[in-house]
Amino acid sequence: MKISSGFVGKNHQHFQSIESTHIFLSKLLTKTNPPEGFYVSSDFQSGGRGQIGRYWHSEAEKNILASYLFYPEKISARQIFCLHMWTSLVLLDVLQKNNIGHVSVKWPNDIYIRDKKIAGILIQNTLRQDTIKNCIISIGFNINQKTFPEDIPNPTSMYLETGIIYDRTKIMDEVNVFLESSYINLIDDIKSGNLYHKYVENLFGRSDFQLFRKENGELIKRKVRTVSEDGVLQLSDEGGLTENYHFHKVEWVKTM
Repeated sequence: MKISSGFVGKNHQHFQSIESTHIFLSKLLTKTNPPEGFYVSSDFQSGGRGQIGRYWHSEAEKNILASYLFYPEKISARQIFCLHMWTSLVLLDVLQKNNIGHVSVKWPNDIYIRDKKIAGILIQNTLRQDTIKNCIISIGFNINQKTFPEDIPNPTSMYLETGIIYDRTKIMDEVNVFLESSYINLIDDIKSGNLYHKYVENLFGRSDFQLFRKENGELIKRKVRTVSEDGVLQLSDEGGLTENYHFHKVEWVKTM
C-alpha cells in the first residue's frame, strides 16, 4: 500500500501477513525508536487482538489493520483517556467524510453504525512518571468485508452499509490525514473541552436501555448517561439512580 500524507504515514512498514501489527510494533519499540507517526499495516493478521484480548477477525485484503506510534509527552498520565477519545473521533470523521451516517462511539472506543460494530481500537501506553512516554494505537477497521463468522455478534463494514467497494489505500490516507490534523490540535482541544464534548455527543447507548454484565457476572439493564473526562462510564437504572464503572468493570452484553 502506497500511502501519501505528512508525518503520519511518512514512515510505514506493510506486510501481506503478520501475527499482529500491535505485537510487531511493541517488539520493535524495545529495540529502536521509530519516528512519531510511524505505523505498521498488514493485509492479514493471524493473531490480532482487541480489547480484553478478544480475537479480531478480518478477512485478508479486505480491511484496514494498522498500529501507529505517537509520543504524546505533553499529555499527562491523568489524561490517558483523551487518546481513546481522539482516535475514536478520527474514525467517525473518516466515516462521515464517506457519507456514512448514524455513527457513534461505544465506550470506550468501539465504532458503531446504528447497532453494528465497524471498527475497534486498542491502545497501549508507556508512562514516564506522570507523562506518556509513547503510545501505540492499533486500529481494526472493516472496509470491504462482505461476510463474517456467525460467532461475531454484530459486525458491519463500509461495503455492507453502502454496497460500494472502497479503495483501502484511499481510506488509509484519510485515516492518516485526520490523525495528523487532529493530533496537531490535540492539546488545544483537550484544554478547550472540545474533544470531550464531541466524544460525549457521539456516545452510543444514551437513548435506550442496554444489557450489561458486571465484573462479578451479574446482568444489569442500564442506560448510558455519560462518560467522565477520565473515562469512567456513568450508567443509570430505570429509577434514575446512577452508577460509575471503570474500564473492564462492566461490559456490554447486547443492545436492546
